[in-house]
Amino acid sequence: MLPIHPALTIQRGGVREEIPVSDIFYLEQQGHVVNIHLKDGTVKTAYEKVSAVAQRLTGQPFFQTHKSFLAHLAFVGHMDADLRCFVMADGKNIPIRRELMGKARRAWEEFLFARNRRGG
Repeated sequence: MLPIHPALTIQRGGVREEIPVSDIFYLEQQGHVVNIHLKDGTVKTAYEKVSAVAQRLTGQPFFQTHKSFLAHLAFVGHMDADLRCFVMADGKNIPIRRELMGKARRAWEEFLFARNRRGG
């Protein structure tokens, strides 16, 4: 039996599409559209809110840094406290609301600790 990999299901042009969670760098809401930035550099769009997508990704290593951004913790390169952002592996800065800085740091550190314990 093949292993089941978590995926995000979105609707694009009336067609359901599955995006492997492991391919998602971050999500960014612009107006009524969520741009899903993938590790291969492509961007998929869906007409919904980041908060709705975040609910479907519960249990996955994502952190909502701002009402418009959801970062995949596996692709955070480092955290810049002065700029209040996660710097992603592709160099993109994901802003973090000031009041979420401590929570974001803890979430990222806990993710790294858990990943190291698993040996991944």
